[in-house]
Amino acid sequence: MNSSNYSDYYMAEIKMEQVSIFNSLSNFENGLKTLQQMRNEVIKKGFADEKEEIHFFKIIKPNILSCIFFFREIYKIERNAPLNNQILSSNYYKSCVNMYNSSFKTTFQLTDFYEYWLIGADDRDSEFFLRKKCNHKKFIQLEFCDYDPEFSTFYDQLTSYFISNNMINKFLCYKINEFDNLSYANNKNLYSLKWKRSKADLIELIYGLYHTKCFEGESINSISNLFGKFFQKELTDVYHTFHRMKYRARSKTFFINEISSALEKAMEDKD
Repeated sequence: MNSSNYSDYYMAEIKMEQVSIFNSLSNFENGLKTLQQMRNEVIKKGFADEKEEIHFFKIIKPNILSCIFFFREIYKIERNAPLNNQILSSNYYKSCVNMYNSSFKTTFQLTDFYEYWLIGADDRDSEFFLRKKCNHKKFIQLEFCDYDPEFSTFYDQLTSYFISNNMINKFLCYKINEFDNLSYANNKNLYSLKWKRSKADLIELIYGLYHTKCFEGESINSISNLFGKFFQKELTDVYHTFHRMKYRARSKTFFINEISSALEKAMEDKD
């Protein structure tokens, strides 16, 4: 049997930025069709020798089956993902990471075969990847496994599951970084306004907004902290700055007066 004929469909590394709910279902269905074609040929032609059979169930079939597992889970993940909310989306994908890692660790991570697969060992390949050596009672333990003694050794499905779990984690990390970076970019844009006037002018504006009760229930300190972050200004000694305004030689509120004059002039110019 020339098993490499069926390795091309998923051989290329999946680009996580191209994965979505819109293509996950079609990729899942295409993977099932490819797997069925592979099964038909295995049943019809068999393998040239045990070496070819081991290679098929250790490498070729998991290459396809892991993608089937992956796209099935991505469809479920994306179907339940929040829409149009960066914080909720980031938290959702983080919770998915915790859920998948917890489930994986509980079920597989401490098993001997996981360690065998992780280090890339091959000394027990004939035990794990030949159908005649398979203990089919093991299929009962795992709900995702497909009991098919003619087309599975059990461990090819475990291998596929390990690979798909890594792919799922990679996808979730990509989504988390995507939303965290978007949130950072938005915050950076939000706080990118530069205050070109003096700190005293900004404090005068803050006190004007405070005493006209623009922010109900907020203290001078809380308003000052917010404005300081927004305009990237360290507003210290706010009270004493306000106190010094009382003794200005010109108008006590010359900045607010300047705003008023500039606005009136703009209105007149519009007319």
